[in-house]
Amino acid sequence: MDLIVTLGLFGVILVAAMPAALSTVRTYYRNGAARHVLAEIRRVQSLAVTRRGIYGYQWGGDAAVTKLPSEYRIVRDATGACGVPAENDPADGVAVVTGWTDLTDSWPGVTIESIVDSAAQDVAGVMFDSRGRALHTCAAVTYPVRVTVAGAEGLTRVIEVQLSGGTRLL
Repeated sequence: MDLIVTLGLFGVILVAAMPAALSTVRTYYRNGAARHVLAEIRRVQSLAVTRRGIYGYQWGGDAAVTKLPSEYRIVRDATGACGVPAENDPADGVAVVTGWTDLTDSWPGVTIESIVDSAAQDVAGVMFDSRGRALHTCAAVTYPVRVTVAGAEGLTRVIEVQLSGGTRLL
């Protein structure tokens, strides 16, 4: 009888603790995905400097592509005049550095909600030149640019990219 009562109490405690545990997991996913996106943006900046070119973090939620908002890829702008590779170009390590990657593969329920400049205009992604400065060859952008990463519960984390190339997680 004591065992049944103990198991019953354990079950009640487990059920009561479940929402808090799920909230913790969702927070972990959202924060982890935001750190991942920040690391990828910094990787783009590093590629631009070390390879002496214009490189970009292209977002799948851009109206010009048909990818999911949770997808992104790293590309090279070979012309400096919006010479971003076509959406379906394969990853060759040069023009398309990485193919489309979906955040939800590693961070379930997380997506990139938006990439906007300080004038609240949608931006297709983030680009850097060979000096590590932010720029955008496909649109007029006012800095800072904010990348908003959203979790399944609707809470967000924001990554800010300054014109100088500085990046930070807010």
